Amino acid sequence: MTKQNTSESFDIEVHQDHLERIVRADPISSIAELIWNALDADATEVYVEIEEGPLTKLGAIRVTDNGEGIKIKMLGIYLVV
Repeated sequence: MTKQNTSESFDIEVHQDHLERIVRADPISSIAELIWNALDADATEVYVEIEEGPLTKLGAIRVTDNGEGIKIKMLGIYLVV
């Protein structure tokens, strides 16, 4: 029996001041936390992309993985989408 891929993508906006507080505290720990979140979701592949911004060295951090994550019907409990 093969498992059907039912993944969906959602754009989630995080306030800039929240990101700045996290990165200012300890950038390496922040990225490590995102990787641990992926591993907690049983990911076997984790990709980290870091983009340079137009005004700063850090424009974006993107972490993608193949983990199970939160079920779609549970999103309303954790996030406003």
